[in-house]
Amino acid sequence: MTKKNILFCKGAIGIFCFILMSCNDVDLSNISKDVQINESLVLPLGEGSIGINDILNQLDLKDQISIDEDTINFVTEINSEYQFLNINILENPVTTDLPFTIAPIPQVPANSKIPIEGTVTSVNLGLDPNSTTRRVDKIEITKFTFGINISRSNLFVYGTTTPISPSDLRIVLTFPKMFKSNTITPTPIDPIEVPITNFDQLSNVTINNFYMDTYGLTGTPISVQLFSGNREITVGASATLNLSVEISEIENIVAYGKFQLTSSVPTTIKLPLDMLSEIPDGLSFANPKATISLTHNIGTYMQFNIESIKAFSKDHSVEKQGLFYGSQSTTEVIDVKPETPGLFTTKKLHTLDRNYGTLDQLFDRTLDTLEYKFSLTTNDALNDASSTASYITPGMSVKANVKVVVPFYFKSGSNYTLTDTIPNLDIPFEYVENAILVLKVTNALPVKATLSMKFLDVNNNVISSSLNSSTYVINSGEVDDSGIVTAETVSPINIDLTKEQANEIKDAKSMIYSLVFEGNSKVENGVTKKFPIQITKNNYIKVKLGAFVNGSYSTTLGSNN
Repeated sequence: MTKKNILFCKGAIGIFCFILMSCNDVDLSNISKDVQINESLVLPLGEGSIGINDILNQLDLKDQISIDEDTINFVTEINSEYQFLNINILENPVTTDLPFTIAPIPQVPANSKIPIEGTVTSVNLGLDPNSTTRRVDKIEITKFTFGINISRSNLFVYGTTTPISPSDLRIVLTFPKMFKSNTITPTPIDPIEVPITNFDQLSNVTINNFYMDTYGLTGTPISVQLFSGNREITVGASATLNLSVEISEIENIVAYGKFQLTSSVPTTIKLPLDMLSEIPDGLSFANPKATISLTHNIGTYMQFNIESIKAFSKDHSVEKQGLFYGSQSTTEVIDVKPETPGLFTTKKLHTLDRNYGTLDQLFDRTLDTLEYKFSLTTNDALNDASSTASYITPGMSVKANVKVVVPFYFKSGSNYTLTDTIPNLDIPFEYVENAILVLKVTNALPVKATLSMKFLDVNNNVISSSLNSSTYVINSGEVDDSGIVTAETVSPINIDLTKEQANEIKDAKSMIYSLVFEGNSKVENGVTKKFPIQITKNNYIKVKLGAFVNGSYSTTLGSNN
């Protein structure tokens, strides 16, 4: 019987036939990991691929992940509302008593004017006429309703001692500082006759669409004229008339003037940083950002004062302070205001980032709450120089939207471990004299990696092998200065196996491979340049496993054995 050694690869008939028919001898024993192997001679065993979506799906933050073109971000935001100066006069009811004395007159003809003393007084609106910080110069009102309560004494029907009835008296009010709206020149509103139905009972009066000139006043002047009715009356000794003016309704009030506000109670916004607990150890965010948009209906220029920004752990055992170029606080000017009362305007503030606010120091896995404290004051320099008067209205507010965007952009010192499995292996190492494991790693991640692997048996137990302790360097994808991958790289790894190593893993059914990633760096002009890590949705890494074997197979010609 003649025995012949032939190249054999279990389950790979194409490779078997190719080698038998080749005109040249192929010495597989001389092939090493340093020699390029013809891929057509490599028996594929399996492959694995890890994309960014595989990583994102492992994180319990799907609702907070936003993918915009190539950029992946964690996004969280919160809204809050901040109340400004309040000029709602009706917050506390305003009542003004206007007492008048009347000189005795034995007989007043019907429908005649009755002279009274103190005919011009003022309805108190609670204004400060002399303040250099908060002064109302003009008030525009759409609807103004007030009640007049009238009491009288020693006024009689002529020739009797019978007190007059409401129809025996007419009262006309004139407001010398109230003018009609929408007129080119100031036009005083028309005199108003108060309808008297009963004494000692409120009678309502409504004035629509006017403005008050309140410069230097605490309220608005009111002039009172008194007339007899259709009957003659007598004004007795010590006759009095008292008007009680009670403001009951104001709609769409706008106050113009100066409203200096040098301090206010700070508002605190707290943002949970749940995302940080989901980020693996070793990753440090390079440039988290927070944008703040203020929407307001305040007709004055203001200053937005950031009192502090910090992050802390739940038990406050770890706390970090954000800095603005070395300071814990900063101020931004809100140099926009609505052109017309009732409208809102929006101001986007300077973005907080690693430079302005040092946010990269606040986004640490040991921290879980971001606290942002701010206050509002007026910007008096801008208001004094403005050609348009400042104004305020009831219910003014500032709505603050704080949006935190954390890109998958990590500092150069970051590292991360990924693990994947290549299943269903059928390794043809039963009759192997020597073999080469062939790995082809395609890296489209912006980081280099160190690869290690372990083989598992049919029960998923790790097979003891000297291969378990071996590691291999995987080149980073080609990156630009921003750390973004511009092209993938391919790292071929050919591992010469001894007969003993081949025998150790011949029954393996799967392979686990781990990739420890770290930031890319290279030496330029003698200086090590480290690149940041910017992850995009198009990043991936692929590992292909194959075998290149040299084995022996014995048979007896003419035998079925």
